[in-house]
Amino acid sequence: MFKKIARFVLTLFVAFSLLAVAIPAQAAPLAVTRTARGKIVSINKRTHVLTIQNAIGKNVALKYNAKTVVRINGRRVAVSRMHVGDRVVMTYAPATRAKIAGTALDCDDTPGMFELEGLVTASDPAAGTIDIATEHGGSTLQLKVDAATVITREGVAATLADLQFGDKVEARYASATMLASSIKAESDVENDEFEGIITALDSAAGTITFTPEDGGADVTITTDAATFFMYDDSPGTFADLQVGMKVEAKVDAATLLASYVEFEIED
Repeated sequence: MFKKIARFVLTLFVAFSLLAVAIPAQAAPLAVTRTARGKIVSINKRTHVLTIQNAIGKNVALKYNAKTVVRINGRRVAVSRMHVGDRVVMTYAPATRAKIAGTALDCDDTPGMFELEGLVTASDPAAGTIDIATEHGGSTLQLKVDAATVITREGVAATLADLQFGDKVEARYASATMLASSIKAESDVENDEFEGIITALDSAAGTITFTPEDGGADVTITTDAATFFMYDDSPGTFADLQVGMKVEAKVDAATLLASYVEFEIED
């Protein structure tokens, strides 16, 4: 009798052991991801944040890094190949920060034609390039210009050499090549250009004092919430300014209120 009970207990033990092996361990829940579709309207190379504008005009800001997988027409490429104007489908891991939707994981990128508006920050007729601070922010965008690019200024045919710092521009270009097919520029005749080295700052008053590059007495200009700041080709703020920096500004001649301030550390 005892032997029968022992065999029965042993049989149950083996059966339960086999059952435990047969039942797979519960899989860990997959990480939640989201998808953003639309056009890249800005890329900030300093903060590694890109902004996608979807079909209904809503902007989605995402962080990107070296681990972000980018494919153009199905072929994997470097992250640096993403450009403003490209149409993308991007998966990302959601974040808790209010201003950043998450971190980009995978990007299917399709280059195309794009239109942008902004301000001229630099032009190089010899190299055939123009730098534009776009209305959506992000790093300054450099476009190529060739003999086929149609350029006008104040509605009159012009050349790249005719475009000036601070001009308002509308450009159409192919994001695959960054070549502009047309550029329309308008000057802001009420504004003056100032350039020099910062000697004093007043964050409470929003003022910048600098010594003009061409000499003369120091000049003090004012900034406000509408002033656009550009620091080393990426968006900046008044707080980024430092005494000794080189500054270039577009300023209302009557009020000395700056609409655009570009600055960099002086070599």
